[in-house]
Amino acid sequence: MADKPEIVIHGIAASPGIAMGHVMVFTRRDLNVPFRHLEDAEMDDEKARLEQAIAGARKQLIETRDKV
Repeated sequence: MADKPEIVIHGIAASPGIAMGHVMVFTRRDLNVPFRHLEDAEMDDEKARLEQAIAGARKQLIETRDKV
């Protein structure tokens, strides 16, 4: 089996050191975010859903941080 060519990717480090492994690179073109117009009556429900999602993500990040 032939060796794969080495590719060096530079970025902003989350922690010091060197990492080796599989990488997935996403660009803006890879994102498919559908647009949906909201009626005024839907705004409060959508804001509540967003706040719940943010709170859930914050909780997960804190749990992950505490494990590390």
